[in-house]
Amino acid sequence: MKHFALIVLLFYVVLAGFHCQRNSDIATGPAQGESDQKPLVKSAIPVVTAGTDPDAVLQAAARFRNFNGTAGDEFWQGELPLSDQSCAVDFSATPTSDGTVVVGSWLASNHVEIVFDAATQKLVTTITSSHEFTNSCTVGDLGGLNYIEFEIAWKYAATVNFENVTLDGHALGSFQSSGLMGVLNFMIKDYVVTGGFVLEGDIVLAGAQAGGDQCRVQVSVGLLGDIGPANQPPDCSNARPDKASLWPANRKFVPVTILGITDPDGDPVSVTVNRIYQDEPVDYGTSGRYAPDAYGIGTATAHVRTERTFKGNGRVYHIYYTANDDKGAYCSGQVLVSVPMKKGEQSVDDGPVYNSVLK
Repeated sequence: MKHFALIVLLFYVVLAGFHCQRNSDIATGPAQGESDQKPLVKSAIPVVTAGTDPDAVLQAAARFRNFNGTAGDEFWQGELPLSDQSCAVDFSATPTSDGTVVVGSWLASNHVEIVFDAATQKLVTTITSSHEFTNSCTVGDLGGLNYIEFEIAWKYAATVNFENVTLDGHALGSFQSSGLMGVLNFMIKDYVVTGGFVLEGDIVLAGAQAGGDQCRVQVSVGLLGDIGPANQPPDCSNARPDKASLWPANRKFVPVTILGITDPDGDPVSVTVNRIYQDEPVDYGTSGRYAPDAYGIGTATAHVRTERTFKGNGRVYHIYYTANDDKGAYCSGQVLVSVPMKKGEQSVDDGPVYNSVLK
């Protein structure tokens, strides 16, 4: 009897361990906010292209020039054509708040930050080099800014690069000079900056800076009136699965794609499945012990298993997705797919409780 009791005890220990393992497979549900079927949207990211737009009207700028280590090394900022000398700073001899003079110098790499504050209409520039310098200049009412342009110029053996450039946290890349002399121009004309912006980058110097007085980096802002409206995100409000109900319940995988997503600008849209949940346990005893019940995460097509528990009220899959246009804007949401108890019946949705892709 003692041996029999011991065997029974071990059986219940194993059974309890299995129950705990099944509970650990229960997902906590979608990330916060994703259970709401209302689409989420995000503004477009800035895109850099080479050159300048001749129709752009530049209105203000910050200019960095004269990198040869002598008096006159400076950065300017103000309304174009940067004629307001009150906004110019002699980088090599700048009085501090206590009246002393700090002699600064450009290093091999110098971090600059340019901030346009729309509320105060100020352009605030900070240079971190041998010392840190900040200059603030009121540039006046600039109106609806929607154009940014930066220029790199170099001459002789001196070169200047503008590297690790970001705009409002979006990485724009690095822009490098080459050859004995030249000018490089880049523009951003699909990003509305009326509410202000933060542009950062590193001015990296190389070569003999005897010709440094011929080098400059300039960031300008302005207005481009013919670019049309800002990019709009895709519209997910009419998203639907191509198969809303699956039958027969033969435990086979069925592909499900998402239809009905449009883009107000006519941009191409790509759909990605982010996660799949269901309202019944995965690999449950009366569902046939098959797992996983879905796959296709990271692709445009969800594959879900046509099964449901024999004693339930039908299964409902929640397929979460993101739809992106080619300019970085997106919307997201979910579609529902059911496997009813009987053909023609409606499944009851008990919520996205279980992660369908778990084995």
